[in-house]
Amino acid sequence: MSATVQVSDTAEPDLIDRIANDLPTEVRADYYREMRHCRTLPSNDEMLRILRAMQFLHILMVRVPGQITTEREKFQQLLTGALRTLHTTVESSVVYQGQLDQRIEQLPENIANGISPEVIAAAINESLRQCDRRYREDQLRCDRDDQAWRAGIVAYLSSGISVVAVRADKPGALDRHRIGFVTVSMV
Repeated sequence: MSATVQVSDTAEPDLIDRIANDLPTEVRADYYREMRHCRTLPSNDEMLRILRAMQFLHILMVRVPGQITTEREKFQQLLTGALRTLHTTVESSVVYQGQLDQRIEQLPENIANGISPEVIAAAINESLRQCDRRYREDQLRCDRDDQAWRAGIVAYLSSGISVVAVRADKPGALDRHRIGFVTVSMV
């Protein structure tokens, strides 16, 4: 039996044809002549393995440039959008910078208007007037409380004096109440 086997796998002829279709027409016949030998090789021959590896190379050579073109177009769309956004951002930054410059130019005038002596004097006078009013209200409240406290002391002391006067007829009672009165008045 012969070691050579006729290749009946349809992947190789399709591969050969696909590669041939991508070749220029003037070299296509030479390519088919060289590949005719592969059809008589056994299926595990190294030449067929190289031919299968060429399929990947063919895919890289034919499909990858198209995919690169597609990706480049997507990337260009992405960059176009990013450039538009960047342009808009720069424009708005320029407008904002102009507004800031204008406010900075007006700042000394605004500060001068805000710290005029008349405005400051009016604010201080109003604050002092409110403090004086609060002080007077607090003073009146304290005076009322103080008067009520003094009235309570006078009432207490007067009740103590009347008790002493009632018991003054007993011998030694006055001394005892005087001591109690002195003690009470000190509290």
